[in-house]
Amino acid sequence: MICRSGVGRECREGISVPFRPALCFSLCVSALALVIIPSAAAPAWPPAGLGTGSVYYVSTAGSDVTGNGTQSKPWASFYKADSNIGPGAIVHVMPGTYKINPTGSNGVYTRTNGTSANPITWLSDTWQGATIDGQGTCFYTWNNAANYVNIYGFALTGTEPGTNSGSGSCCIVSTGNNVNVGWCHVHDLLPLVAVGIDMCPKDTSGNYSDGPFTVHDCVIDNIGYGYPYDLCGYGIYDAGAGLIYNNLIYRCGTYGIHCWHGDSGTRIFNNTIDSVGYSGTAGTFGAGIVAGTGDGGAQPNTWLQVCNNVITNCAYLGIFAIEYSPGTLSRTNTIFQNNLVPNYSANSWFDSYGGWTPLSSNFTVTATVTSNPTFVNSSGGDYHLQSGSPAIDAGNSGIYFISSTDLDGNPRIVGSSIDIGAYEFQGYNIIGSVTLGNFVGNAAAWPIRLILQQNGSVVYAQMVTGSGNPRSFTLPNMYPGTYDLTIEVMPHWLRKVIPGIVVSNQNLTLGTTTLINGDVNGDNFVEDQDYSLMGAAWYSSVGDSNYNVNADLNGDGFVEDQDYSIMGQAWYQSGD
Repeated sequence: MICRSGVGRECREGISVPFRPALCFSLCVSALALVIIPSAAAPAWPPAGLGTGSVYYVSTAGSDVTGNGTQSKPWASFYKADSNIGPGAIVHVMPGTYKINPTGSNGVYTRTNGTSANPITWLSDTWQGATIDGQGTCFYTWNNAANYVNIYGFALTGTEPGTNSGSGSCCIVSTGNNVNVGWCHVHDLLPLVAVGIDMCPKDTSGNYSDGPFTVHDCVIDNIGYGYPYDLCGYGIYDAGAGLIYNNLIYRCGTYGIHCWHGDSGTRIFNNTIDSVGYSGTAGTFGAGIVAGTGDGGAQPNTWLQVCNNVITNCAYLGIFAIEYSPGTLSRTNTIFQNNLVPNYSANSWFDSYGGWTPLSSNFTVTATVTSNPTFVNSSGGDYHLQSGSPAIDAGNSGIYFISSTDLDGNPRIVGSSIDIGAYEFQGYNIIGSVTLGNFVGNAAAWPIRLILQQNGSVVYAQMVTGSGNPRSFTLPNMYPGTYDLTIEVMPHWLRKVIPGIVVSNQNLTLGTTTLINGDVNGDNFVEDQDYSLMGAAWYSSVGDSNYNVNADLNGDGFVEDQDYSIMGQAWYQSGD
């Protein structure tokens, strides 16, 4: 394998099997790609928990000569910012396309360390509004050599094409420890050996450190895809103790997520990986997830956890475990749980120093789903789950880490258990409104109680407050099925049950339900007792000793003829 000069990273070719997973490219093949599909919802921005450190600004309209890093006088370059900040800094990168001309191999090059208590955050001021474009000339579009750094919300593309000799270009490469990459979109890299995100933490001596990092809530797509080479495109390359979750990775030339070197302790949870590898005249190669260890930094008894991932349309293998000198994989602590891999038995293998056996013969492999996940429109880049997908509620909710939200920023657990993949099926909304009949008073004093039942069991309840009349409501995240809805505002109004509400594959609008007024005592029946209570309050108003707010049916503060008329219209009627 050929090393690009000046990189200073060991390069050696891995074991030669029908495809080559154990590649150690120059500093770029360890890549970890973040992407959020075009149809994904924008997350709340900026993300919470950034701290209260000094704030700086970079802008395409800024100046490194006259700027001072303030919002009114921003800097123009990342280099200027990195040279003038310290721990705790939050650098807002304003919207625009930053066309990077490389210095050596690097486009953006960040070297200033944060601390555990005060990390440095590089933040696209609007979600993916700042695009870092290497213009096809940067070997590393963003090279981070600093510890305790966050890189949040950028769009990145335009790395220099690599070569088929093993050196590869990367959109993001990081040798720092405790680095977090989140909410980014890495896309459209040319081969050969293109890497979306390469996380390879190292110590001060340049050795793989097994250091922690996260890559989450990213979309990585079109990474060296569709070319007839077995060293072509990697979504995420993991050479440390990574936590990799909520990522969508699709159309990668060779691997979706590749773990190697000092990767013991890596956890790969709730990712969606599709269309990886190549099959054609040049052969068949590629895998969705490579859970392996070998070469520099590899350790005996390396362990990884691979759980709740959707892995589809991989040209060769879905999950591939491999150990290579000097590393071994722990047979006890390396686990594969609740992954969705169609045709699993043929697509999941283990290679121990050249000996191939089924994955399940060596490791804990449980609750694998082997059917099609039924995406909404994968050919159009929409990897949300359709209603009825076997991935819904099929994940393991007891894993080490579960994000509170999915890739869209929606609640992560909606049904009985977590879903498999990057997106949690949110169900559909039942939308409607309620009118308090024959009422002109303060509607805010009368909250509306909604009770949704299925097969006699309560599945959702909501108290709808507010001053509107009619008053709108939304019952969120309902799975397809048939429901009964009970509407109560008691006393005054008779209970209403709407039976047989059918939720299918879209939001359902019920329209407006008007409740019948006239029940003074709240027994859900308008009859003699209500008439008697109204008589006792007859011609009273607010403040009188005999005033009864429940007898004031129209809410005008006075019990009189209009209230009697309202009762007459409902006489001897009962609610549901």
